[in-house]
Amino acid sequence: ALFAQIEDAIKSDGANLVKKVKGVIQFIITPGGAWVVDLKNGNGSVTEGKANGKVDMTLTVSDADMVAIASGKLNAQQAFMRGKLKVKGNMGLAMKLGTVIKAASNKSKL
Repeated sequence: ALFAQIEDAIKSDGANLVKKVKGVIQFIITPGGAWVVDLKNGNGSVTEGKANGKVDMTLTVSDADMVAIASGKLNAQQAFMRGKLKVKGNMGLAMKLGTVIKAASNKSKL
């Protein structure tokens, strides 16, 4: 559901999100699957599965912790410090994830 909300946010404000984030993020949710959020090319996109090309950052997190982060019950930085959230690649992009999650949560309230 979160990735559908991110996709809706990209559809309505993708160009703006691409300007803010400028990166391709691979999410690995355990258990659950993988998604690629491309906020670098065109107006952005969300695709299910592992990336075919290069990603700027890979984020690995449990399904429950991702839901908690997205709902604001768990701070992403605290999750990282506790080892609940693993980041590989461009750490600067991790700091911009709040923008993406906020855009997605704004869409879910409509």
